[in-house]
Amino acid sequence: MTPPDSTADFAPTIRPWWETRLFAAVLIGLAFVPLLYPSVPPLVDLLGHMGRYRVELDLAQSPDLQRYFSFKWHLIGNLGVDLLIIPLAKMVGLEMAVKLIAMIIPPLTVAGFLWMAREVHHRLPPTAALALPFALSHPFLFGFLNYTMSMALAFLAFGLWLRLARLGQTRRRAILFVPISFILFTCHTFGWGTLGLLCFSAEAVRQHDRGIDWWKAAYRAALHALVMAGPVVLMLAWRADVAGAPTHGWFNWVSKGQWLAQALRDRWQGLDVVLLVAIGLCGAVALTTRWFTLSRNLAFSALVLTIAFV
Repeated sequence: MTPPDSTADFAPTIRPWWETRLFAAVLIGLAFVPLLYPSVPPLVDLLGHMGRYRVELDLAQSPDLQRYFSFKWHLIGNLGVDLLIIPLAKMVGLEMAVKLIAMIIPPLTVAGFLWMAREVHHRLPPTAALALPFALSHPFLFGFLNYTMSMALAFLAFGLWLRLARLGQTRRRAILFVPISFILFTCHTFGWGTLGLLCFSAEAVRQHDRGIDWWKAAYRAALHALVMAGPVVLMLAWRADVAGAPTHGWFNWVSKGQWLAQALRDRWQGLDVVLLVAIGLCGAVALTTRWFTLSRNLAFSALVLTIAFV
């Protein structure tokens, strides 16, 4: 950012290059690059998933597979790629279908990051670029495609939620986010839950900005977010049929700190940590200068997500 020009009233406004659509398109396009070359994306857990997809696709026609495997469909909150692979594999084959799905997740994530930043700041701030490395975060590099796809879609859906609120189209938003919630839940429950927290926190800030106290704002925000509660019924039915593992790790600060430190974990620990620290320092420096201000909207969303993480 630069100080306002004294001749601004007499000259057309020229947007900085980082606010242009071309720059955003370049960033989204670059997110395709890492997986362009390898025929099979080098993601740790992906080969195991590909084996499951092969059983899913060919079991009915393969006596050899039938000797060792069975496959039964259940409506659970972890089916994103398992469903998407069916039509894609018929068109381009299993390996290429998996590659295309894996390739599209980072660009979708980057697009979601940029859309959120654009909606809350009413322009694209240069600091938005600091979030982009997390499109290739540890969960993605480990091959958790359903999870990372649901998170990418959640960020995009959150951008839509913010835009419709800005345009005053809350009724239309309520209608749209009923099917969106079911799509996200089916892809992976984590994306659905994260979207609910993001939408609740953003709506609470919006209500508070209209002059409503925080308690009433939170209550109204919860009512708005209830349009996404439908998948709870599916989740209860799903969990009633399986023996779930116990929830653990409450207030385990060491474990949670390790997960944060491994957010960009890949092959080289030193490089991963240096990059993470560099991003954090750049963000801290930006917050201490008078040219940048912290969005109350995203700050409150970060607080809500932090509480959920703990």
